[in-house]
Amino acid sequence: MMTTAAKNGDISGTVAGSYDDFAIRSEIKKGECNLPEQKEGGAKTLNVSGNNGDIDIEFVTD
Repeated sequence: MMTTAAKNGDISGTVAGSYDDFAIRSEIKKGECNLPEQKEGGAKTLNVSGNNGDIDIEFVTD
């Protein structure tokens, strides 16, 4: 399981693996997010939350 949280600031980066490899939960209060609030399926879990800032995560495969 991968969990990332930020109170004031952006969360951005890359995650090794396909989008379909992950069950995703994201929560953003004031900002924008390129992830769905909830996505089921996937052998791995990605949890991301932020308060004041944006979330921009890219999935990369070999």
